[in-house]
Amino acid sequence: MWHQSYRTVVGLLLSFLVFGGYLQAMEPTKNIIITKLTELDRFEPFEGQVFHDGHLWVGHSRKDLAAVYKIELFSSDGKLITTVPLKHSPRFLYAFGSDSILAVGIAVSDNLSHYSIIKRTGGTLKVTDYKIPIEALADRFVGKPGQMYFTDPGGFDDGGPIGQPLRTLFSIKSGQARFLNARMSGPRTSVLLGNSIFIAQQPNMGSDGFFLTQLNLSSETAQKISSEPVFGVSNMLILENGNEIIFNERSKNQVGILDASKAQITEKIAIPAGQPRGLGQMGHCLVVGSEVSKQVTFIDLKASGHPIVAQWDVSNTGKEFLAINNLSVDAKQGRVYLRSAYPCSVTEACPYSHNSALMVEEESQETLKACNN
Repeated sequence: MWHQSYRTVVGLLLSFLVFGGYLQAMEPTKNIIITKLTELDRFEPFEGQVFHDGHLWVGHSRKDLAAVYKIELFSSDGKLITTVPLKHSPRFLYAFGSDSILAVGIAVSDNLSHYSIIKRTGGTLKVTDYKIPIEALADRFVGKPGQMYFTDPGGFDDGGPIGQPLRTLFSIKSGQARFLNARMSGPRTSVLLGNSIFIAQQPNMGSDGFFLTQLNLSSETAQKISSEPVFGVSNMLILENGNEIIFNERSKNQVGILDASKAQITEKIAIPAGQPRGLGQMGHCLVVGSEVSKQVTFIDLKASGHPIVAQWDVSNTGKEFLAINNLSVDAKQGRVYLRSAYPCSVTEACPYSHNSALMVEEESQETLKACNN
């Protein structure tokens, strides 16, 4: 049986350094403490989870097959503070201002997309719910207070020429959706930096190929950053230097660095643990969660060759934590929060849940020290 909190000493597993284009063996990190914070339903399909404002916010959307929407709030050290219901699924959660997050999803009651702003005051949460007008479908959010945008995977069919991409990004003004003039197919994960939105767009749902695109908000025009596709992009992270964006290429077992000021991909960094899915930052280290192998890799972005500082193994979590599909970081305390949300098939014999939210930390805090020296 898997206990709520336990210590795992990483065994004789092989880790690697990425240095000068070569792989070099390294000593595995020891004394990793893994705490199971909460179990997610066996049918939980969404990755909504974020560390923000010194707290971990965990979304739930299912109770067996029924739609039950709520947010759990945890302190940085993993203590449950409170729970608050939502009117819609928390498909994606985003930091939103100093003490709030934004949740976006769909409500089964009206089949409309909604977004909610959840504000923390001490140990209480206040939810303000907003319906997206029926002519738009909010898939994901990008922006900040006062500069809010949503992606619509189906776009706005305004009678334009057949074969022309639709307008698929919109803002909300006076309760109405206003689609931006830029036209693109399949906008997915996005980040707002300066006066541009950088978007991973997936023109063909049947393909794993994505194009990184820059949308200028002044002219409302979009331009591809590279004519070559990238593969399996699900995460984008603005580095603390404010000028570079990290994106994952899950299908290529690597991450890329995008120089936003030049709109150029400048580097690719191999991830030996494979299938990068979650991205975070701790000091000058990039933190990468590998989906299937359940490894957390810390990469030094400051040092030449970007060597691996540490690799935390969370594979001992067994069947109750199937794989990593969300990662966030408490950079001050050196903690990493992981989520596994992979729904069972209704035809599958699945008597237990393999979904949960974890807190992972290192007893010695050597990784935290190395990433801040």
